[in-house]
Amino acid sequence: MSSKNCYQLWGGCFEESASAVLRRLNDSLDVDSRLFREDIQGSRAWAQELHRSNHLTDETYEAIIQGLTKN
Repeated sequence: MSSKNCYQLWGGCFEESASAVLRRLNDSLDVDSRLFREDIQGSRAWAQELHRSNHLTDETYEAIIQGLTKN
C-alpha cells in the first residue's frame, strides 16, 4: 500500500467521490504526519505568546499546554 492510500480519509463505503477540498486535505496528510512535532512546537510557542500578551488566561494557557503535551 502506498503512503497516499495509507492516509485516505474518504473511500470504501461511499458511492460519491470526494470533493476537491477533501482531496487536497487528504493529499496533505502524508506531509502533516511527518511535521506533527514541529506543528506542536509552534502551537506551544503561539500559546505562550498569547498568554504573555494577556490574550489567554492562566487557566486556558495551562489547558492548552497540557493538551499539547499528551502522548
